Amino acid sequence: KAGGVAPLIGLVRGGSAAQKQWGAHALRLLASTAEHRQLIVDTRGVPPLVELAAAAGDGGGEQLAQEEARGALRCLNPLTRAQLSVIAAVAIASLTITLLPLMARLLLAAACVWLGCLGLQELNLRQLKRRHAK
Repeated sequence: KAGGVAPLIGLVRGGSAAQKQWGAHALRLLASTAEHRQLIVDTRGVPPLVELAAAAGDGGGEQLAQEEARGALRCLNPLTRAQLSVIAAVAIASLTITLLPLMARLLLAAACVWLGCLGLQELNLRQLKRRHAK
């Protein structure tokens, strides 16, 4: 209540692997009461926990931080459906923003292949017409 939740969320959002781990651990412990769960939600602590839990870890300290974030999210489970839908929307938006450049590159590559194939087909048709015209 005395402003301790916001710094913990800051650690989860942008600290080192160890800071993320201990920040998420502290939030998990705080989430054992309804009052603190609501405080974590009101302080916008859920999106960083979701991002950390879903992030690709390095197999070391980052993985421990992810496990703590997942534990904190499990403790936040008694949230209302409206709150959960907001959390899901944030997670989906975050994932979409992360994947959008990759999707754009794949679409561009597919378009190049498709247009390249069309160009080759056109060239082959011209060559066939020339051969038959002779």
